[in-house]
Parts: sequence; C-alpha cells; structure tokens
Amino acid sequence: DVKTKLTGTYVHTTSTQPLYTATATLAASGASPVTVASSKTFVYIRNMGDAAAVISISGDYSDAYRIKIGPDESFTSMIDTTAVVVAKSDTGTATEIEYLTAIG
Repeated sequence: DVKTKLTGTYVHTTSTQPLYTATATLAASGASPVTVASSKTFVYIRNMGDAAAVISISGDYSDAYRIKIGPDESFTSMIDTTAVVVAKSDTGTATEIEYLTAIG
C-alpha cells in the first residue's frame, strides 16, 4: 500500500548484523547511485523527496533499475543476502530517501 505506515515486528536474532537505518540524497540525473543494502535479508526504502527514484536489486549500476517509487511512496521486500540494492534519482532533480535494512 502506498502512503501507509510499515507496521509489524522484527525479531533480531543475529548480534553481529544489526538493524540499520539511514537517509541519503540521490543526485540529479541518476549520477552516483547509492548502495542501500548488501548482505541483508530485508529492505524498506521510502522516497521523501519531490522526484521519482528508481531501485535495482541486482546491483547493476547500468540499466537494471526495474522498480520506480514516486514522491512519498515506498518499497519493501525480503531479499536474498546475495542481492545488492542500489537507488538513484529518475529525473534531473535530486531526491531524498530513507531506508531500513536488516538481516535475520
């Protein structure tokens, strides 16, 4: 659901890989993609800016951005630990994201 809060519980079972949360600014025109997650099993990304963001789960910095989230939209998924999740702006305008990753 777009524009609904993420709810539920997360049982943290690994003491060496904590829950991680951060914000990042995605540069205009997709320059300098931001690595959001690697070696994790869960990812949540929320677009807090005014421009669309695109996400790649393959870690390919070229053209594998298959997920697009607009302003105030979010993406949540369980992922394989081999996945590398990267995000970049989809337009000529910079945008800001917040993200949460975990391994469990």
